[in-house]
Amino acid sequence: MPAANYWTVAHGLQSGEMEQDHEGQQIMSVLGKNMAWIMKIIDHGKEQIPAPSYAFTP
Repeated sequence: MPAANYWTVAHGLQSGEMEQDHEGQQIMSVLGKNMAWIMKIIDHGKEQIPAPSYAFTP
């Protein structure tokens, strides 16, 4: 699960207020970069590590 550098929230009640929350924007930017990175790692790892088997036998 990708994480950010702080709580992943941005504040604003009215339209356009989120653009004034610079800390919230920076946190979301870090989260987006971490999400993109982990998706690339997962995609690359598919060639190296097989997916788990979910076959259950009672």
